[in-house]
Amino acid sequence: MVYIRWIAGTLLVGFFLLWVVCNLAYVYGWHVHRKRSSLVIIVGGIAGLVGFWILPIKVLNDWFWIPLAADIAVPYGAALLFVAGKRLFHR
Repeated sequence: MVYIRWIAGTLLVGFFLLWVVCNLAYVYGWHVHRKRSSLVIIVGGIAGLVGFWILPIKVLNDWFWIPLAADIAVPYGAALLFVAGKRLFHR
């Protein structure tokens, strides 16, 4: 049973990390190139939440909500900082 938790949790956290990178690329393309596409933001956060919750690591179980918050905030914050820095230094 523990092996199933490790495998499923690792796959879900890996999917979450991949989804965060995809969200970052989406937001970057949206702000810099004005390209829009359909991307469901919350899917990766929910996968990370479940992955943290089922992994048999106590610290991750206590902080299970972090992937959901990071999935929503990190790509937008990083892209906005990048765009602001680009506009500030390329006047």
